[in-house]
This record gives sequence, C-alpha cells and structure tokens, in this order.
Amino acid sequence: MQIQCLRTCLASALLLCVSVPVHAQAFVNFESPSIHPISVSADGQRLLVVNTPDNRLAIYSLAQPGQPVLLREVFVGIEPVSVRHRTKGEAWVVNQLSDSVSVVDTTRGVVTATLHVVDEPADVAFAAGKAFVSAAGSDAIAVFDAATHQDLGRIDLIGDEPRDLVASPDGKTVWVVVHRSGNETTILPLEDAPAPPPPVNPNLPTPPQVALIIDSEDPTWINKHDVVLPDYDLIEIDTATQLVRKSYSAVGTLNFGAALRPGTEEIWVANTEARNKVRFVTALRGHAWDNRVTRVNTGSSASVTSFD
Repeated sequence: MQIQCLRTCLASALLLCVSVPVHAQAFVNFESPSIHPISVSADGQRLLVVNTPDNRLAIYSLAQPGQPVLLREVFVGIEPVSVRHRTKGEAWVVNQLSDSVSVVDTTRGVVTATLHVVDEPADVAFAAGKAFVSAAGSDAIAVFDAATHQDLGRIDLIGDEPRDLVASPDGKTVWVVVHRSGNETTILPLEDAPAPPPPVNPNLPTPPQVALIIDSEDPTWINKHDVVLPDYDLIEIDTATQLVRKSYSAVGTLNFGAALRPGTEEIWVANTEARNKVRFVTALRGHAWDNRVTRVNTGSSASVTSFD
C-alpha cells in the first residue's frame, strides 16, 4: 500500500514538473536589496542602471539629459545590486547572488572580466588604484587591483552586513556602512527582570512576568549579564595599509545609504533607530523606531549628530 502511494505521489510530482513552462522560472528572483543601483559617468554622458531581477545592466545616453535613450543592455551576474563607473568606458557591477563582480566595457557593451568575491557582495568603491568590494554575508571587504584585477586580500570587520561604501576624494580613505549594526541592546532573562507595571485597565489581571530588553552598558543591569556588544556603525579604512583606522558608534540601528557632503569631512548616513528599550504597548503607542539621517564628522573633532 505504501509503495503504491509513493508511486502515485512521484507520478503526480513528475506530471506537475513537466506541465510548468520552463520560461516561467525566469520570473523567480530573490529580491536582493539595491545598494547603489544607478551611476552617472563623470562627463555626464552615460547613465547606468542595474536590472536586479533580470540580471542585466542598462546603458543609457544622456546626450539629452531630460530624455535618456537606452543604448544597450548587458547580461551580468545574478541579482546585480550596485554599479559604479571606474573610468569613462568601464563600470563594475556587483552581483549579490552569484558572489561576483562583472567588469563591463560600457562602450562595447560586453563583460570583460568576472571576479569572484566572498559571500554576498554589496557595493564597490575605487580609491588609491584599488577596488574595495563589501561582502555583506562575510562581514568583510575584498580588495582588488582596479587595473589588473589581482586579488589584494581581505579586510575582516566587526559588524553585521557591511554594505554601502564611500571613498574620499583624495583616495586615502574608504568608509564602510554596517547595515545591521544594532543599538547595544540585549535580553535580560525573565527571572532577573523587574515585574511589569500593572495594566491600565484595573479589570485586567496582573500581567505575566516577561524578559526585558536592556542597554547592555546600563549600570543598573551590568552585573546581570556578560554580553559585550561593540557598536560599529561606520568603519573607516586606510586604503594604503588596508587596515581599519577607526569606527563610529551611535549612528543608527539599521544603516542604509551614505554620502560624503562635498567640500567637507562629513559622512551623512540614512538609518532607522529602534526604540526597543521602551517597554509595553501602552508606553510605545505604535512608535517602534525613528527614521533618521545622521551626520558623522570624520575630521579631527569627530562627532555624530542624528536628525529625526
């Protein structure tokens, strides 16, 4: 009886497989997050846009900026999420799902080289003749010679999912935005947590004892746990030595895109800040996080200032 059921199931599965059109698989994508999906050439004549679900790079002419004209499309790796011009006729496309970088000749519309990168590359920045590629899944930066494509090593970081990259105009520094930075909170077990406040409605029963989210550095609870949570939101790399020069904290809980303010030493980072230290819905009232932008002054008088 069991064998007959197995045969029936296998036959049904086979029938289902052959009845699905092969071309339908082309519509499956993994929704990799866009990091730097658009790039304009330095002379303003070319616009590059990644087509993430269809694994292509679109190349437009900006001869008439108000009316971009599609010149060609180039197949690259799987799920491209970032593109950056290196020169007028060359761009690097970062493919998150295929763990690769496609070097594209934008004049001819062909891929001239494919570089393997460790897990989930997210962005690329050029400085000091090198290409720095963030690897979100490996918490590292892969470094290549930008001209010869020689592998120049790996920079391991303390931070979850480094993504967006910003290079200084002088090429001496690359800043790395850590996406899932956190806000130095941890869990205090329910046996150590204080009793919850009484319900607002006196007709409700006493609430059950629950754990508590706390600041890991709060002196009130420091003797109740042994968790150490470094808060590295923005990491500064010396491009010559390929070493971490310094890190900046309190930028945000989840950090996204970043940009250098022209003519300054300020990095501005778009982020959200979790309000998970606020306890219970009656106090939270639907306000679970803040949507912010944070200014990081990376000069001699370093400072971090957030704006809601």
